[in-house]
Parts: sequence; structure tokens; C-alpha cells
Amino acid sequence: MVAAASALVIPFPVRAKRPGSRAQRSPRRAGDTGTGQNNRVIVADWTSPAVADVRLAADPTPEQRLNRALTSLNTALAEQRAAVAAWRDRLVTLRTTTARLADSLQRYRVNLDKLNDSVSMLSDNARSLETWADGAAATGD
Repeated sequence: MVAAASALVIPFPVRAKRPGSRAQRSPRRAGDTGTGQNNRVIVADWTSPAVADVRLAADPTPEQRLNRALTSLNTALAEQRAAVAAWRDRLVTLRTTTARLADSLQRYRVNLDKLNDSVSMLSDNARSLETWADGAAATGD
């Protein structure tokens, strides 16, 4: 039975908006045209520590990204090692099975050779009997 294989998909990191981007200048709701005609305005304090924490969590340092990539790479390598080990086990099983099949085919060939010898001997005996019967019939006439 073949085991199902899967691959780990590594998503790209989501980065927070940079300072001066539209989202930080004027946060809006859906339907707000920015003309001031919409009375519902969302006010966000982009300098608050909570927003800064979210921004830092969404934008990891290069070292954090490298560590995450190395961890993912090590995980993928471990999965690959396991897959190669399973493949080698299957190869050993295949090698054993084909060796048994080769032995079985060799026995079958030997049996066919013996059968061929027996059939040849019986054919020779049948020809001898036929020759004797022809001779006996010819002398009995």
C-alpha cells in the first residue's frame, strides 16, 4: 500500500503597511469615498504600542525570517529522509520479491526441461512402436 505524501507550503510573510501609506493616513470603512460625505469615520492611533506590536509581529526581522526558513528546511529535510528510508525499504522488498520470482522461474524452467525430455522419450517410444506395428502388419499380410 502506498502512503499518501504531502508537501509543506510555506506562506509568504504578511507585512504591515509602511509609514505614510494610505491605510495609515486615513483609515476607512467599505463604502467610504473619502469625500467627507460619510459620517462614520474610524479613528485609529497608529502610534499606539498595540499597533506597533502587530506591525512588528507581521514584519519579522531578517534573523527571525532566517530561523523560520531554517526550521522549515530542517523539517522538509527530515520528511525527505523519512521518504528516502521508506523508498529504500521498498527497494529491499522488491529485490527480495524479484529474487524469489527468479528462483521460481528457474524451477519452472527445470521442470519444463524434464517434461521436454519425457515427451521426447515418449515420442521416440511411440515411433518405435509404430515402426514395429507397421512391420508386424506387413509380415502378417
